[in-house]
Amino acid sequence: MIRPTPLTGLSIALSFSLALACSATDSGPKAVDANHDGLADDLGSLVDANQDGHADFITIGKVNGPAVNFRGMTCVALDTDCDGTYDSLDCNGDGVWDVRTSLETVQQNPNCP
Repeated sequence: MIRPTPLTGLSIALSFSLALACSATDSGPKAVDANHDGLADDLGSLVDANQDGHADFITIGKVNGPAVNFRGMTCVALDTDCDGTYDSLDCNGDGVWDVRTSLETVQQNPNCP
């Protein structure tokens, strides 16, 4: 026969602490692209001058890609880790990122165009 064990003050406190710890919410990683436009949210906004619902592509120097308005400058968006989200900007056209998102740690992939 199984007999119930009486709860002591210590077991009640432990149960409460465990329930509290397990119920705490974790905000998780920061959303890099919360608005789902393909650009890290801290890198400005994609340019859509013709308002067709798609980012305009531009060429700056030797770089071609989506145009981004970043603090009054027009830059080209770069996806330097090939994860599908533009995480960096080239603002002078040299093919190297000038501005990188601070919302995640980007590990540059040498195979990305």
